[in-house]
Amino acid sequence: MSSRILLYKGACRHLGEPPIEALTDNVQVRHELDGVWDNNGVRRCLNSGQWNFATRSARLEFEPSITPEFGYPYAFEKPSDFVRTTGVCSDEFFKCPLLDYLDERNYWWANLDQIYVRFVSSDNLYGGDLGEWPEEFAEFAEAWFALQVTKVATYADRHDAMEETTKRLLLTAQSRDAMATPAKRPPLGTWATSRLTSGSGDRGSRSRLTG
Repeated sequence: MSSRILLYKGACRHLGEPPIEALTDNVQVRHELDGVWDNNGVRRCLNSGQWNFATRSARLEFEPSITPEFGYPYAFEKPSDFVRTTGVCSDEFFKCPLLDYLDERNYWWANLDQIYVRFVSSDNLYGGDLGEWPEEFAEFAEAWFALQVTKVATYADRHDAMEETTKRLLLTAQSRDAMATPAKRPPLGTWATSRLTSGSGDRGSRSRLTG
């Protein structure tokens, strides 16, 4: 479980600073961390991967007020909590990936008038809820916040070490998050496919009855 104060405390440990006790502490490190937070710090951490814990699904209807001059006829506005796309499909069960679409700034464009999307969300019920962050992601975020602070001259001597630590913790968090992804049935090999698609006389035929 994490929170803004715990996030700051973790960053302080990386920076070799005494932990702050409150978000009102009048010390330099807290002011620097506030700057990272205010510069979309949480959203930028979420943008580092396709996190299962922060992913939400939505059905979108096209925007009738937008008429493009050319190309795809339907525009779909990205939700305000959108961070990054994890999937765009034509069906509600996300079994049919939509390959023919365009991702452009604040919109998705497609030939369909309705699409289904999955995306990393910064909403307080998804990635924006620090209390629901997995431990590995929280540790990465603490290191990432500390890394941003090392851009200030006071902490510049810690930058290289923090960069390596942040990369390592990101890989750990991504690996653990990937384990939460449901297993997918592997595609059939060429041998199995040929066995299923090739016929041998009438064996396996369901169009004839013998008696």
